[in-house]
Amino acid sequence: MVRITKDPGVRRAELLDVALGLVQEVGYDAMSVEAVTTAAGVAKGTFYHYFDSKEDLRFQLLERLGTELHQHIAAALRTSSGSGAGQLQVFMDAAAAYKTGHLSRFLPMVYLYRPENDSLRHRLHQAWARSTRGLLVSLIAAGMADGSFTVADADATADIITTLWYEGTDRVWLRALEQPDAAGFVEALLRGADALQQAQTRILGMPDGTATIPITPDITAGLQQVYHQVKELRE
Repeated sequence: MVRITKDPGVRRAELLDVALGLVQEVGYDAMSVEAVTTAAGVAKGTFYHYFDSKEDLRFQLLERLGTELHQHIAAALRTSSGSGAGQLQVFMDAAAAYKTGHLSRFLPMVYLYRPENDSLRHRLHQAWARSTRGLLVSLIAAGMADGSFTVADADATADIITTLWYEGTDRVWLRALEQPDAAGFVEALLRGADALQQAQTRILGMPDGTATIPITPDITAGLQQVYHQVKELRE
């Protein structure tokens, strides 16, 4: 047989695509290294050339998801114009639209809320936060220049907002998971999200009620679906 040599980036992407398909089909627990290599038609040695372990595969899979999300947001920002406040709304709308439109790809994130995955979740949040901060700094600087935001420093404010988004959202999720049913879970999440958005606007010196994400039936249905998967994993 003729050995097919592929660019390392292409091969790695193929393995991640195969792994994602298996996760969506059978879940993380049932997915095995053997299943990935068989489905991809590669040897185990090839797998371990790109990933240290199944855990590393999971990290890279979720890290790529965050990268794609940020690329989508960056593209939306490049094709829009307006004030810093308007750009912030574009940022938030693009993030919400991408997550809603790719819900099946984000469902594997429920595994991050298993107690044993706390360190993985924080590691991923740190990686995603760096990308988020890179987009926010220029956006906030533009808002300072046009008067949309009343802040002292773009870099420091980007640090604060990024911490609010990741650390604050994480705590809201963990608190929501303590609720006894899906309705309580969704209500706690939406209430927490509203509080975080209010804090964000006040940090930026914007009027309350600006730069918000409308809650659609699709978002609510998606959160209910997430609840049942996360709850099952944590029991």
